[in-house]
Amino acid sequence: MSGTKGGGGGTAPGGTPGEIASTPLSRKDYFFLLVGIVLVGLGMVVALVLLSPLMARTAILEKFYYIVLLVWGLISAAILRGYARVVVKKPGVFVELGGPAAVFFLVLFLGFKLVPHNPPFNVVVRPHAQGAAVISSGKIRLEYGVNPAERDVDSTGDADFREIPPEYAGRTVKVLPEVEGYKQEYSEVTLDPSNRVIHLTLTKETPEIRVTGSIVPLQKGKQVKILVEGETSEAVPDEYGRFEITVHKRSPERARFSVWVNGKRIYDDLQPLSGQVTLVLKK
Repeated sequence: MSGTKGGGGGTAPGGTPGEIASTPLSRKDYFFLLVGIVLVGLGMVVALVLLSPLMARTAILEKFYYIVLLVWGLISAAILRGYARVVVKKPGVFVELGGPAAVFFLVLFLGFKLVPHNPPFNVVVRPHAQGAAVISSGKIRLEYGVNPAERDVDSTGDADFREIPPEYAGRTVKVLPEVEGYKQEYSEVTLDPSNRVIHLTLTKETPEIRVTGSIVPLQKGKQVKILVEGETSEAVPDEYGRFEITVHKRSPERARFSVWVNGKRIYDDLQPLSGQVTLVLKK
């Protein structure tokens, strides 16, 4: 009487000892599976085309492209199985691929090589102003993406912005100079990788302060006007001697005030521009 010791090495029906049974897909099942994969691939292509502007703004366009490429590599391998062979020979390396694996490799390789990939780019913002040789201090704020980038203006007069994502190439963005003595006002510039120097014209800041004050004693029934040296405007006090006037200087600088009563100057003196000004007239 003979027997078989347990432990392994079973025999598949109609096969040889040690062979694992497998059930290949029927042509009908394979067809429906292939159609499903192709529909998924086509849907991803449509999404890539329709949503590319939105994905470019969120910096995921290139990543999504790689996913689409991977899916179509699998689709091509399923359709063209058995029709390709790839051999890679390098010193110390020998790789040979055939059938679906070779097709998958070729699709990925061509997808990477034939489709251009835009690398990050750099731009330099160079501020200028009339009458200034080189502006070598301050900051420049460039607003692209979620978080604005801010760079110092170096000794050569440049603010260097590096590694700007490629999806912002050709975009119009806002820029804000923060340079002492010049207006902090937004302007728009175009990010152009082929012309990486952006010339930014600054406007000289004109300081302005609204001065409030009063005159004593009151000059009832008289024509009174208040002038400030270097200013074209004048102020007329109210019935309580109070007045307001705009002076194009910074606090705490001083300005020369004069008071004219009935066409005669009866006050002329310097006053600080911080706090309220009180002009004491001669009796």
